[in-house]
Amino acid sequence: MHLAPRLPAAAVLLASLAAAPNASAQSNEPAVVALVARAMRANLGTKRGARAARAKLDLAKRICGRRCSETSRVALHIGYGTLAAIAGQQDEAREQFSAALTLSPKASLPPKQQGAEVKAAFDRAKSAQKKEGPKVARTTSAGEKLAGAKPVEEKDERRSLVECDKGTTADEAPKGWSSARSFCYYAEAVSSEAAQAWPQCADYVSRALDTDERIESRVLFAQCLEGGGKLRDALTAYRELTKRAITAGLTQIELEARARSKFLRTRIPKLVIRVPVAAPHLRVLLDGEVLDPERLGGEIWLDPGPHRITADGKIGREKVDFEEQVILNERQRKTVMVAATAPSRGDKKPRELTLRLEGEFSGYLDTDAVEVATPSISISAEHPTNGWGLGAFFLVDVVTAASADIVATASPRWTEIRYVPGVSAHNLFGELDVAVNATVSVEPDYLAIGSGLGLTTNFRQKMVTPTLRYDFGYDISGRAGTPYSVFSEKIHRHGITGGASLVLNKHSIIAPSFTAVLEWGDTSKPYRYLPTFAPGTTVVKGETIDSVNRKRLPARISDQVPVKRQRYALAGLYARRYSKVTLRITERLYFDSWGVKSTTTDFLLPWDINRHVRVWPHLRLYAQTGASFWRRAYFVEATPEGLNLPLLRTGDRELGPMVAGTAGAAARFEFGTSTTGRSFGLTIKADAVYARFLNHLYTRGRFGVFGGATGEVVFR
Repeated sequence: MHLAPRLPAAAVLLASLAAAPNASAQSNEPAVVALVARAMRANLGTKRGARAARAKLDLAKRICGRRCSETSRVALHIGYGTLAAIAGQQDEAREQFSAALTLSPKASLPPKQQGAEVKAAFDRAKSAQKKEGPKVARTTSAGEKLAGAKPVEEKDERRSLVECDKGTTADEAPKGWSSARSFCYYAEAVSSEAAQAWPQCADYVSRALDTDERIESRVLFAQCLEGGGKLRDALTAYRELTKRAITAGLTQIELEARARSKFLRTRIPKLVIRVPVAAPHLRVLLDGEVLDPERLGGEIWLDPGPHRITADGKIGREKVDFEEQVILNERQRKTVMVAATAPSRGDKKPRELTLRLEGEFSGYLDTDAVEVATPSISISAEHPTNGWGLGAFFLVDVVTAASADIVATASPRWTEIRYVPGVSAHNLFGELDVAVNATVSVEPDYLAIGSGLGLTTNFRQKMVTPTLRYDFGYDISGRAGTPYSVFSEKIHRHGITGGASLVLNKHSIIAPSFTAVLEWGDTSKPYRYLPTFAPGTTVVKGETIDSVNRKRLPARISDQVPVKRQRYALAGLYARRYSKVTLRITERLYFDSWGVKSTTTDFLLPWDINRHVRVWPHLRLYAQTGASFWRRAYFVEATPEGLNLPLLRTGDRELGPMVAGTAGAAARFEFGTSTTGRSFGLTIKADAVYARFLNHLYTRGRFGVFGGATGEVVFR
């Protein structure tokens, strides 16, 4: 079932009114006239007032139906024309006023109608009507107001309450309503909902329910509570709506109400208040109300926003004078430990800034004599309330290699160090989160500079979170010991990534994404030289170095790949949370302009053993085709002009056809205290990787192991 952001109360209302038995339009005349009159008393010069007035007119039009009197229909057209004229929609205003004059040539604006622009639009329509309907030219652009508009006094909410209480706004209720007062309150609630005045909306519809119990009022009541952030009360209202819909046999409303209840359960923040064991006489208050001791240690469901926790009594022999303020966001679960003293007192603001310090060390080695050690450190600051964050990191790669490709060219074993500093920042502008980052990678023969800009927002109450990111890279490839001014290749890279996180239900999400990377520049490896063979030479898969040296020609040729490359990837993540286990499956499909196609399937299954320990297995499967110019062996023919070489060639093993599998496991340990605001985490992981090369020289397979440990400290 499709889950809308909110239950469509207005649609249910209109359907209910339209389906009311024996709904005689003539009997609704007083209510229609009263609704139009109240709509025209709103401050139509503001967006909020205009939305409220239109909601009243739409309600009046619906209950009017097709059998309304001429007087009522004229009043509706005058009302719609007035709204259009004030909004600068001159064509719409002319059409509405013309429709009113067609029904009644003696139609006129009310004596106290609002603004010179309304009178001007009406006069033009009247003039056109006398000329038998020629089209009136627009005199103002859309949204532009005519000079001389009179200010309109904003309607006092108490005035509406008095009108409804006295019953002065309608002589009788529409057909199907037992109380004119209830309908008056309901109409004001519909108007407040359109203006997104949620507290007034909830108050009006609550008064309507006190005098006339109706299913559409229940729908609107729950919606207004939810729109105003009263999530707990909204959940109660939706549950009550479910019961009444079942009794009335309204299946669709029942299903929608159940869906809203289920969704609200995931949005409502949860607070856990823990107290020491040695505190039998401790009194804990939440927002000024004493908590039942049985609720301590369990989840307390609260509305988003600030909440104040205080406690008095004793913990052991120590007197307690505890006070702390917490700010809860939607979907958040926070734990507070009551201690003898609190981290914040009196009117002091709670600590909202989060500092994170993280250190990691990882290593890799394989049967191809490649060894990598990578230490790194990062620090970040995050302010959730203000929506900003800063971060910086520094990484060092130490690579030692003596692979078969190196040995085959009689090159010595080498060691190289790469340094990678980087910074990042983000800031929230309303619902738009803007993130930027920059990195530099420095090697003896390679310099890479990168930057990125990311945009993230959300729709449907964070059920849909789209992202868009742009990355730019500028690389300089050279030779170790040779200045870039003597030899270098410039490489430019532009990348665009778009995606979204979609909440399917409270247990599951999916996150599709698409990436396109456009690259210009020669990325050929300056140290790689390939053996060449005479035509007709037999070269088998996995041919050894000695055998290749016996068969090859004296000449070696350098690596040469295309100077342009377009890469594309389509990826998707599916995650589902069970009671203590989370299933995560990622699939990525890749292809590029060089003819390489690949698929990657990644599987994780984190399992929460307890609140401090999480473990998970890790599996990954990878397969790819080779580049269109990839060859196991390159055959050349001698000519009087020299060797006839293939234009494109490469010995890069990662560009040939291959499959690989990864299996591993990891564990995370978390400890922390809410009183000190510090927490500690340690993650340990290990993977075994096997790659099978399907059409390569020197080796058929490679086995490697990867391991890492990450420690972090968080200060709040």
